[in-house]
Amino acid sequence: MRKRFSNIFIIAFLFSSIFCNAQWSTSPSSHNIIASGLNLNIMGDNEGGCYVLFEYGSMISPQIGIIKLNKYGEKAWPEQVNIKGTRSTQFLSGVISDDFGNIIVAYADENTSGPPLLKLQKVDKEGHFLWKDTGLWIDSSNATRQTLQAIVSDGEGGCVVTWVDSLFFMRINRIAHNGETLWDERGKYVMYYPISNLSKLVKTTRNRYIFNLQYLWKWYDDQGNLLLTDSSYYPGNILPAEDGGIVFETFEGNWPENYNMYLRKSDSLGQPAWDDYPVHIADSLNVNAEPGTIISNGYLVSYWFGYKNGIENVPQFQFVKMDGNKILQEEGIALCNENVGMSFVEPIVSLNGKTIFVYEYDTGRSDFICGQLYDALGNKCWGESDITISNHPIVEQFIPDEKGGFIYSGVIDEFLIFVDQVSLNGILGEVIVTGFEKNTSETPVGIELFQNYPNPFNSTTRIEYNITSGGNVKLILYNILGEKLYTLVNRFQYPGTYSYYFSAGNLSSGVYLYRIYENNKYITKKMVILN
Repeated sequence: MRKRFSNIFIIAFLFSSIFCNAQWSTSPSSHNIIASGLNLNIMGDNEGGCYVLFEYGSMISPQIGIIKLNKYGEKAWPEQVNIKGTRSTQFLSGVISDDFGNIIVAYADENTSGPPLLKLQKVDKEGHFLWKDTGLWIDSSNATRQTLQAIVSDGEGGCVVTWVDSLFFMRINRIAHNGETLWDERGKYVMYYPISNLSKLVKTTRNRYIFNLQYLWKWYDDQGNLLLTDSSYYPGNILPAEDGGIVFETFEGNWPENYNMYLRKSDSLGQPAWDDYPVHIADSLNVNAEPGTIISNGYLVSYWFGYKNGIENVPQFQFVKMDGNKILQEEGIALCNENVGMSFVEPIVSLNGKTIFVYEYDTGRSDFICGQLYDALGNKCWGESDITISNHPIVEQFIPDEKGGFIYSGVIDEFLIFVDQVSLNGILGEVIVTGFEKNTSETPVGIELFQNYPNPFNSTTRIEYNITSGGNVKLILYNILGEKLYTLVNRFQYPGTYSYYFSAGNLSSGVYLYRIYENNKYITKKMVILN
């Protein structure tokens, strides 16, 4: 439910310039306040910073603002960027990364006399609009009410989106990196949709798109052709598997005595893929505290609240390999051994096979946000005592900072937006800058390095570069911390265009850097591995 803005809230925006260009806070009792607003959403920029999106203004006629923060928590743009439409009001519906450091924003463009119409806008790292100044209509007819259902990246700079129109028709379409509509001018018809449940949409590693609504499943290829329709399970989270299939959650039983969580895997043809099918994750779950599963460093991380040693509302987790075998002890590991209330637990992907867990500790006597880093065997890495992240239980979102830590955001005092960070070392506000990042160099003359393709990738990608004058060339791969992993090329090369085909091998999912050197000068680009 959308909160009602007060007159004070409206006035606050008139003086938005009072927010200084602060940095990440180093204390759980204070925060890096950057703006006023609500309906907050943050998205990483692949460089240690983030985009911050929010609604500002009155409840009657809000606008959408975007602020970009660098890896120090400082504002990276000279001023806030405001999403534009052709109508008086814009409501934020969703945002995703395009996998190249830009973002795609979905929003409702409306006024008091007409229905909301869904639009998309792509914003680059400099704050420029890439899809027309006032965004793209998702439906070229522009005539009916449209409500966003789900949006995912297509891995090539565009997106696939589902929405519902005023006739309760669910539609799906793909938008290319340049804003071109690829599947159908008005979107492909999916189903009649007279209910309020949100649909799910997942892109697999083989460029297929899986649509789900309750028990209905539909699989599409990257051209929009329907490959498979199924009516089987009502899933929780749905995740892409490395072989082109999916892993998803199902729940059975009655709370509080026998409510169970399972993981199931389907191959690229929609068939069961594990011998032990399904894999039982937990019992006695608390249905009021949302459980979930993510992929971290190539394995599955499931998390939930439930009974543990006779105590209710204990936050717990389990690691599962992609072959369906559990990594930890059968019943999983508790983040703490006491009732912390019906709050939340959130896993965040770190580096080197590790995962961060944050959770709210709410006993009625005290209320704050805690965190701990665990390795793949379930051992604590930040010491026996969890760190305190925030003394204000208003944190709304957590995202990886691409360096093993995370960025978190929330709203305090009803409308003050804050964004802060915790490093890989578990230190608030610490920015890890490697020697790799400190080195600077002029762009070498006579050499070009192109973006690898495909990117992201899960098996093999092509790195292409061009040399206009002969010389000794090095092509080296680094992790996101600047640690050298492999020397791919190290030899004299004559003028010409060269391609190197790189295999991900055993490297885990994440962001990597590849750098080409010529006479002690270099060019660096990023690649993303998705296992």
